[in-house]
Amino acid sequence: MALIEPFIILTALLCGMASRAVGFPALIGYLAAGFVLYEFNISSGPLLEALADLGITLLLFTIGLKLEPIKLLETKVWGTTLIQMAATQVVMFLLLITLSATLQELNLDYVGAGIIALALTFSSTVFVIQTMQERGEVDSSHSALAIGILIVQDLVAVLFLAVSAGKIPTVYAIGMLAIIPLRPLILRLLAVAGYGELLTLLGHALAIGSAQLSELVGIKGDLGALFVGAVLAGHHKSKAMANNLMQLKDLFLVGFFLSIGLGGWPSTTLILVSILIGLLAGLKPLLYFPLMTRFHTSPRTAVLASGVLDLSSCLWQPRRTCLIRNGALPYPSPLPSASSSLRHSHRRLMSFIASIEIDCSVSNHQNWRRASNPPVAHVLSFWEWVG
Repeated sequence: MALIEPFIILTALLCGMASRAVGFPALIGYLAAGFVLYEFNISSGPLLEALADLGITLLLFTIGLKLEPIKLLETKVWGTTLIQMAATQVVMFLLLITLSATLQELNLDYVGAGIIALALTFSSTVFVIQTMQERGEVDSSHSALAIGILIVQDLVAVLFLAVSAGKIPTVYAIGMLAIIPLRPLILRLLAVAGYGELLTLLGHALAIGSAQLSELVGIKGDLGALFVGAVLAGHHKSKAMANNLMQLKDLFLVGFFLSIGLGGWPSTTLILVSILIGLLAGLKPLLYFPLMTRFHTSPRTAVLASGVLDLSSCLWQPRRTCLIRNGALPYPSPLPSASSSLRHSHRRLMSFIASIEIDCSVSNHQNWRRASNPPVAHVLSFWEWVG
């Protein structure tokens, strides 16, 4: 055990640096490191899983600290999200049913295909935030739009998880609203904490405490951390706390991406299906862009936000949106024709789709960013007018 942990760290470091050296985000290297470690028969232990969960909680908390909740009510945010999810759900459902009828190994019924199709409508909050931070775009207008869409998707996912698993929040969940009148007191504590390690420790306490409290009342912990962060947003000390948590959050999230690859490789048939679905996911900007411009978003902002969401179009949501990969979502009714091994294959299929989608989406995003040039912007304006 004493030698395994340094080997994991070294493998993640080398793969991350190699990925950065060839022009890709370091996160892709961490994914590759997970697959490399899997080949050495190394599995994700409880420590890695705990670090991954902590990283996701801190990520959602820091997003909340920089969030402007009023923007979630804009039509271009929720309208784009709901229409995109509905359209993608239908297309992916029909595709999966067709593939299941053709490839007996998939063995999906309508319920299983519907659940996987729903999961394919989401984009990864973790990946998009990390990528925009690396590019220095987190404070841009297209970043704000993309994050708003991701949060609405997360809320839909939380609702779906609650209904399908029968985990309805208890009446005590209303008590979470007590954080609102407590805001002045918490801000006072932030002022006393200063700007050093005490502020960082306070941030950890707020993030982990709100997540644990949310779980007790039947709400997903990550959503509770996001809510508490949003309540504290808008204060200068909140931004300072988010900056203090940034590096630790990035470090913990390495465990999250490693755990994806450590899930192992699917069969050859599932790999081919993953490649097909991954290639189709690269077409998502063709749906995002006209929807955003229809809701009065400028063509430049729309095309950049579409590229970011395409870059993050994968299954790796925080725990509440990993619907199948890690078994967090029980099927509403058991698949009558699917054994436990087949269900495990379905989860591995979805994990591998994520890696294929990222490979396709990174190059797509680099091309879409060229739309900031005036000639391309004029062409996109014409597309909006024709639409």
